[in-house]
Amino acid sequence: MLTHAEYGGNYIDEVRSADDLPMRRADNLDLNTTVHFGKGSGAIYLPLSAHFDRLDFTNGQIQTDASLRGSLSVARFVASNSFDYTGTSNPGGASSQTLLGSFDLSSYSGRRTQFRAMLAYTMLPQLGISEAGIEADHAIDDRTAIRGGLTYSIAGHQTTLTASTQHHFDRFTLSFDGNYGAPLHDYSFVLRLAFSFGRNPLTDKFFMARPGLSAGGAVVARAFHDTTGDGRFGPGDEPLASVDFNTGSQHGTTDKQGETLIGAIGDGTRTNLKIDSSSLPDIALAPVSDGVELVPRAGRIQIANFAVVSLSDVEGTAYFVADATTGGAKPNGREVSGLILWVINAKGKQVAHARTEGDGYFLFEQLRPGDYTLQIDPKQAASLHIHLERDIPLHLGPKGSSPRITVRVVTQ
Repeated sequence: MLTHAEYGGNYIDEVRSADDLPMRRADNLDLNTTVHFGKGSGAIYLPLSAHFDRLDFTNGQIQTDASLRGSLSVARFVASNSFDYTGTSNPGGASSQTLLGSFDLSSYSGRRTQFRAMLAYTMLPQLGISEAGIEADHAIDDRTAIRGGLTYSIAGHQTTLTASTQHHFDRFTLSFDGNYGAPLHDYSFVLRLAFSFGRNPLTDKFFMARPGLSAGGAVVARAFHDTTGDGRFGPGDEPLASVDFNTGSQHGTTDKQGETLIGAIGDGTRTNLKIDSSSLPDIALAPVSDGVELVPRAGRIQIANFAVVSLSDVEGTAYFVADATTGGAKPNGREVSGLILWVINAKGKQVAHARTEGDGYFLFEQLRPGDYTLQIDPKQAASLHIHLERDIPLHLGPKGSSPRITVRVVTQ
């Protein structure tokens, strides 16, 4: 991407320049690409990232900044190198140029123990090594990590030893850092307590959480048994504990109030929040919606209510009617086997089907609350010239039920 800007009226651009000097023009170039070496499974990929800035000021001063970074996977390590150039020229005055380089070799992330080696060097105004160091990180468990490092500064002839440990509690993070430098024998020890502080939009109560909550969006998810069937949490509804939610990268489990706070879900990127139906306390429960789409914003906590309803089972027996013309027609005792029955919702859509057994028995399992109609499969009804004696409506409430019905089949 290439951008160009021109200025007039002694305009000062505080974003592009740190100096309070009026600008004449600015050019910016960003380039990201990948260079391929070879083909097939043995191909080598070299991602490259480049950035260039040139600022022209009204007094004739020109400032140029450029950077180039590339990385390459080698065995189980990633090697990367970066160059940073800064040049300044002044009309009738001195000019300066610096070119710095940094080489890093680190093991793949995702492992319990990671290693990193670093070498910093200068190329302009003179060639030389400025700093070298090694570092190791080890995750004891999901909450605790330790780190140690050794750095040597060539220019200052200073050796620095560092050690730190960090433990994540439920609502805060406790860290300890120690540094020792030789030959000056200077040292420091720091104990840090870090946490986020916010307000739960569901309860209007303030809370503490792990640090970093404000860096991205967050959501409070609530799972509740919707006994009234209105889709809203209210009196009589039961909060559901130990229900799992996830966004793909983050997850949370509800507490006794049926709530869980999930942070670090991004900023401005659409995210899907889903409920794990297998974590519900009863197989006869099901969420009204499996998930919602969110657009998280940094520093904002959104609300997502997940109503959970009880499922119903409907069972019964299908009989032939002896004489459909008589007002008191009763089943003649002959059950209908192989009959295909449909459950149709209020929108006319088939939501379930069942086939009667040899004794006419049928069963529909785990039907959601709503109003339905029971009917014979239209193709079977047409081919066998049969129909139901009357329409069979079904009303299934949010608390769940197990009604038993009798289906009367009439031959034409």
